[in-house]
Amino acid sequence: MTRPLHPTALVTGGNRGIGLAICKALVARGCRVTLGARDEERGRRAAAEAGCAYARLDLADPDTCFDAVVQAGGFDILVNNAGVLNEVSLLSPKSDFAEAMEVMVQAPLDLIRLNLPHWRETGWGRIVNLSSGLGAHAEGLGGRALTGWPRRR
Repeated sequence: MTRPLHPTALVTGGNRGIGLAICKALVARGCRVTLGARDEERGRRAAAEAGCAYARLDLADPDTCFDAVVQAGGFDILVNNAGVLNEVSLLSPKSDFAEAMEVMVQAPLDLIRLNLPHWRETGWGRIVNLSSGLGAHAEGLGGRALTGWPRRR
């Protein structure tokens, strides 16, 4: 099947930065966008700015992923943009490794699985996975993820 005339899109972490810019760009291209964010006030404000819908989406809470996809009946485009990384090295016993893996690995996989029935039914779908430089190995395995964030002075 060909691309829908007005595809639906879900953008995780859409309330600021690259996520918000992606929401605006997709709206400008005729997509029906749902901006996903965990903070309802910030999410609703950003969705109004982008001219799109809002869904409370906390990727550390799988129920919110399920609810967003079921309410929409699936999305044509899934943009996995949300991420977390605290100021503690992932090598530290105090790291947020489990939360980071839930938000940046498990939840995107869950969202893909939840959207599969829609993509099979329509014969069309797209997945976009975004990563910061911290998720790339081009500069080796060093950097803030392993050493912690630079200290603020």
